[in-house]
Amino acid sequence: MVEIWSHGTELYEVNSYYSLPDDAWQYELTGMSEAGGHLSVVIPDATPEDGPFTP
Repeated sequence: MVEIWSHGTELYEVNSYYSLPDDAWQYELTGMSEAGGHLSVVIPDATPEDGPFTP
């Protein structure tokens, strides 16, 4: 899923998806304005076998 977020005069593209090869959730934030910037977060899907997942 791709979204465009704004903060003041800055625009950011937010991309989130589940990566099957990595078994992980991936979130990316990319600056679309002059300032630019990029942030990528990977959260492994490590649900315990003996109980529910608690983030």
